[in-house]
This record gives sequence, structure tokens and C-alpha cells, in this order.
Amino acid sequence: MNIKLLRQRDAQLKGELARLKKERAAVGEAAVKDNRAMTDEERAQFVALGPQIVHLETQPTENGELLQAAEASLEAERLYQGKPEDDPDVAAGMKAAASIQVIDPSTRPGYWGAQLHAVRNYAINGGWAHLGAEDRELLKPMVATATGANTDTPSEGGFLVGTQRAGGILQRAYETGQLLSRVARQPIGPGSNGLKINAIAETSRADNSRYGGIVSGWLGQGNTLTSGKPKFREMDLKLKRVGAFVYATEEMQVDAIAFEAWVNRYLPLELTFRVENAIVNGTGAGQPLGLLNSGALLSVTRNTASHVLYDDVRGMWARMWAPLRMNAAWFIDQSIEAELEQLSLVIGTGGVLAPPYKPAGTLPGQVYATLYGRPVIPIEHCAVLGTAGDIILANLGEYLMIDKGGVDQAVSIHVAFLTNEAVYRFLYRVDGQLTWDAALTPKSAGSTLSCALALT
Repeated sequence: MNIKLLRQRDAQLKGELARLKKERAAVGEAAVKDNRAMTDEERAQFVALGPQIVHLETQPTENGELLQAAEASLEAERLYQGKPEDDPDVAAGMKAAASIQVIDPSTRPGYWGAQLHAVRNYAINGGWAHLGAEDRELLKPMVATATGANTDTPSEGGFLVGTQRAGGILQRAYETGQLLSRVARQPIGPGSNGLKINAIAETSRADNSRYGGIVSGWLGQGNTLTSGKPKFREMDLKLKRVGAFVYATEEMQVDAIAFEAWVNRYLPLELTFRVENAIVNGTGAGQPLGLLNSGALLSVTRNTASHVLYDDVRGMWARMWAPLRMNAAWFIDQSIEAELEQLSLVIGTGGVLAPPYKPAGTLPGQVYATLYGRPVIPIEHCAVLGTAGDIILANLGEYLMIDKGGVDQAVSIHVAFLTNEAVYRFLYRVDGQLTWDAALTPKSAGSTLSCALALT
């Protein structure tokens, strides 16, 4: 391809790059001008333009360098006015350039650590006007406005963690959490801050009450069924915010790769802890509604104070609704493990029934102990031995959790100013509750059953 055609191709790429950058800048500037946060639609548009800009910026130019133009010049417009498909050589060059594999810089080790450091520089130096070109490029994909504040105030400047990074944080939280990995997760899309679901109002398995009141029966000649209609209830989930704060010294932030690794390791763990604690103990006020405060929870009274006996766990197992037993799990405080290891039932004067508790490692590959064949998982969110909730039996597939799939980040250099630390704040929006709102009366009209039980 001759030099003229290469220059024409470069001019067109520069023009397209300038257009995309101008479009993305307009999205952010609109929010700043109105002193408000970006809407979900604006954030989605802003983020979507990023990969397109990166792709163009990494295209080789005539002299072998990467395309670096921020805006198309008048000279670029003058050099090329046609379309690439008008000239076979130009079209071939464009196709060859497009086939070059572009590596997304956000996936490189230390990239997010460098972004975190750039956020700190933004806060210290007083905004965009005092940032270097490198820091500006790092922060462009993260631009957002903190709710109720503005990006002109360094200590209140808000940044949105990149969608890829936010997704990785949340994915790790859900994969490593003993509770989060078992709940029914429902992400919430743009333009919504909650979810309303029409759930079946089923509290009895008696005829004509199942599934909210479906009427059924065997029909003989000339017979009709009793009239009735199903009953429904509305589940109303509203996103709540949980925050995690990372204190970072100047020395810690110097090495971007090490700092990124530290945050990537511990931030998901802290978010996991907070959300899982709410799944168990949440009050529903400003946080998810936990198992122990749900209207569907069944409490089983222990036989002997400060102990867990065979009759206790047998009573809990008997009241777990049978269709849900297969995917249920026991969640315990570590302090009751010794109690479970001693479970036994004396038969007559000398016999002992084989205990339903099997310690971890009883069978090859058995990670957890089992009780009635279901895993026994120690978690920190259960109460200490002898306290209500020291052992819980639950099928968490009946726990619905919604979240907004992003993590908001802001930084302050003032909170720990005397110790020369920057404080990073990460916010995650989530809510959840059991899909049951009451215990279930079986068809036999025996003791009520549930998807969640606790020893009291």
C-alpha cells in the first residue's frame, strides 16, 4: 500500500477516534454540569465506548507507532473524505489493521492498582486540572459522580470500579462464600433499584390450598369442583448499601501490582462476610432480612441447655420440608463441633444407634462432616453453643438475593491524614430474603414444616 493510502487510512481512524472520545466525554460532562450522578443508562454508554476507543488507539499508523490522536485535526479531514470501500487498497489495509489482536490494558497485572493510585492523586492534587496525562487516561473508565457530592471536591470524588474489575470482585465473593454460593441470585439491570415479585402465598398443603389455592379433584359424571382462586403475595426487595473501607499507606501504594493483589484478596472477603452475616442475622432494616428474623423460620427448642443432643438435630431434620432436604445444609458455630461428634441414641439397656453424624474425611474426598447425609458447614455468623441459632438447617436455594452488579469507589485523604494514609471506600448494593414468609402446614395436618430451622 502506498504512503498516500496509509495516510488516508490514518486520517479516517483519527476522525473516528475523535468522534468516540467526544461522545464519551459528553456523557460524563452532562452529569458534572448538572452536579449529579450518572444514570444507569449513561454509565452503560460510557463503559461501552471504552473498548472501542482502546481498539482504535492501539492501531498501528503509517510510521509504525500506535494511534495517539485525541481529536481529529482539520488536516485529517482534508486528507480523506471518501469511504474505505471506495478503494480496494484502503479497504484491504483497514481489514488487516482490524485483524490485529488488541490486548485490553485493564487485564494487565497492576492496572487496577495504578488506577487506585491515580484516584489518590486526584484527591491530593485537587481534581482533573492538576492530573498528569497518564493518571487521566487511567481514570477515564472509572469516572462517576458520588451521590450528593461532586467530582470537584477531592475528598468526595466518586469513581466507578471498571465493570470487568467489579464483576471479578463479586464473582469471587459468590464463589468463596459458604452462603452466597448457595443463594438464588438475581442481578438487577439499569434503571431499577429493586425488584417486586408476585410470590405464591402457600401456607398449607391441604387440598385446594396447595400452590396458593389451586382447586383440583377427581370428577365424576355431573360433578363440579368447589370454586376458588389462587392467592399471591408481593415480595418487595429494595437495594441496600454495604460498604468496605481500605486504608492504604503511601508505601503500600508505591507498588501497584502488590497493592492491587492485596485489595483483590481482602476486599471480596470483607464484602462476603458482611453480606453473609446479613443472610443469617439481617434485620431487614437497611440490610437484607436474615434467616433468624424471617417469618418462615421454625424454632426447635433444645432438650438440654448449653448442649446439642441427638433429639435436637432429629427434631430439626423432621421439620425440614422433605422436598427441600436434598439441597439443604447445616450451618453451625465451630463451638458445637464437639457436641455433634458425641451424638448417639441409646436403645434399650445396651444398644446404641449408629450416629447420623459423619466427621469430615470419613469417606475419600469428603470435605465437610455430614449430618443425615447433608454437609455440616462451620460459619462465623452462627451463635455460640447454647445460644439460639448456634445450629441452623436451611435450604438457601429458597433465599432470593438481588444485587446491582457494580462496586462504587471513592477516596479520601483526610480521614487518616495524620498517618499519611488514603482511605478507599467501596459500596455494593444488595438485598435479600427467603421466598417463604411463613411455615407450611403439611397435608397430614401434622407439625408445621419449613425451609429454615434453628435450634433455640
